[in-house]
Amino acid sequence: MSCAVWFAALWLHLCSLCLRGAFVVTLFNKTLFGIVLFGLLSACAGFREGYESLAYIDNAEQLPKQRGPGYMPPHAVPWNGLTLRVALNNTLQTSDHTVMLFVVPTSVDPFDKFVGPEAQSRLTVFFDVKGADNHEFDPSKAQFVVDGQRHAPILVTEFAKRDPDGQYADTDGRWGYETLTGVKRLTEPGRNYSFKLQFDLDRPSPLKDNFLLDMQGALKGPAGQAGPVLRFKAVKWENGYT
Repeated sequence: MSCAVWFAALWLHLCSLCLRGAFVVTLFNKTLFGIVLFGLLSACAGFREGYESLAYIDNAEQLPKQRGPGYMPPHAVPWNGLTLRVALNNTLQTSDHTVMLFVVPTSVDPFDKFVGPEAQSRLTVFFDVKGADNHEFDPSKAQFVVDGQRHAPILVTEFAKRDPDGQYADTDGRWGYETLTGVKRLTEPGRNYSFKLQFDLDRPSPLKDNFLLDMQGALKGPAGQAGPVLRFKAVKWENGYT
């Protein structure tokens, strides 16, 4: 075989390898582009917003204009040296927007609906007391007032860590709810007493201002001081998600 023919054959072989390589590279690039595009298309994000009720006693102007992150405890309400925390299961979602590529809208839910872990139709009030020293709590006298109509709870439970004998436990023990009946003495200032009051009522919308929680007969101070009347104001919340 002459040198010219040999070099021609070598050239053709190299060209063939280059073409094959280019095809492979092109195929790889297309595959990679498809994977990236699929990832971007599936990278959906969303934004929810709505309102919830925050409790206050005297001045609603002292409430925050917007709720903090969802992992934060309920807003603290000071009363007579105590720290009260009150939460209703009436968190209301007013809109939910989902977007693709973080900018292209894919779905919109403009309807109002209740959300949260206590997503049930009946009203639940979470009532925490800290700093109590010789106070009394009589759950049967708690009253939730809607449009002037007073309602007593149908069930009150206390959440705490207890030992096998049912006594408070600071170390070993099991967390859980136990039904509370009769008057409960609150005598440990460092303990956070956590109660759940359930009412045979529909949850009120936080956008309304026709309801309150009257604890005047339920919570008593050391000298017999009547408990507070807790009113509620709608405060906006926002939550982004991916």
